[in-house]
Amino acid sequence: MFSSSSLDIYLQSDTLYSNPYHHEDASPLSLRGSVVLNTNSAVKIKQIYLQFSGKLSMMFPAAIKKTRRNLIQQTVVLFGDQEKMTPISGRHTFPFEILLPNDLPESFQQGFGKIKYTLKAVAETSFISSDLKSEVPVYVHRNGAALEEPTEEYSLEKSLASKLSCKISLPTVNYTPGEKFDVQVSATALDSDLRVTNVNCSLKEFAHFRVPSKSDHTRVLVAEYVNRLGFASTHFNADEQTKTIVMKTPEDASLSCANHLVDITHELLIRVYFEQAAGGIDYFTIHVPIDVVSQTITSELDQLPVYRPVELPPTYKSCVEEIALPPAYCSVA
Repeated sequence: MFSSSSLDIYLQSDTLYSNPYHHEDASPLSLRGSVVLNTNSAVKIKQIYLQFSGKLSMMFPAAIKKTRRNLIQQTVVLFGDQEKMTPISGRHTFPFEILLPNDLPESFQQGFGKIKYTLKAVAETSFISSDLKSEVPVYVHRNGAALEEPTEEYSLEKSLASKLSCKISLPTVNYTPGEKFDVQVSATALDSDLRVTNVNCSLKEFAHFRVPSKSDHTRVLVAEYVNRLGFASTHFNADEQTKTIVMKTPEDASLSCANHLVDITHELLIRVYFEQAAGGIDYFTIHVPIDVVSQTITSELDQLPVYRPVELPPTYKSCVEEIALPPAYCSVA
């Protein structure tokens, strides 16, 4: 009997977008959807509730075990109470909206740690250890500048004393995981005894953790990680001053984020190598910060209405049984 029952969660969107730049004016994050209970026979239900939770786990250098913290746990009752059991059969839909803090730390997952959010639905039944359960992941991403006007081409000019002048040009500074983009490097020798030979470009990811101690909140556990996500190089001919390098953000790159627990930043490290007439090779380093952003940005105005499953019509058999048939012709006077 119990195997024919199911409890499912349908979310309007599994991603919430916070805005770390407008804390005072930002409204709560709204998680909307429906919970659908489907039973082919009567099941006694005490209550149906939702539990939204967020957890941080990470491995500090030289630590024996992972550090874990509960970030949030919020429970909402959709149906029933603890005092009595209610028999339920058929298909029932329970729409919901959960308001969450707008400063939730952004979701991420890497080898050194993760922040993970989940939404769990539970239907408490009369069967011991046989409650109906369902769980889905929820992601929190940063809106920030992504909701502003599209960014224009980015350029940065740097010079090395009276030796070298460089200009870096990018289509934008916001890129999604898996996206390819061009890095244009212009390098001009200001000294006739110098010659630009080649340029290297590395994409790096930096993670900085600040996790308060459980026993002493004035004590903060700190860790930093650096990961090189990509590398490319090209050679300058004697008559060339501009080269284009194609870079790509990996599919598994973490999104850029900034909150009270973790900062994840990205930058292009560009090195322009030049050769001196007297011999020897030197280089000039340029740092260009970029952001890795989510592919979809959803504002409150763009959200669709909640779609709820439609109750199924009765079967043809049940319809026939409820309609009174006309008398037989032989019974008419």
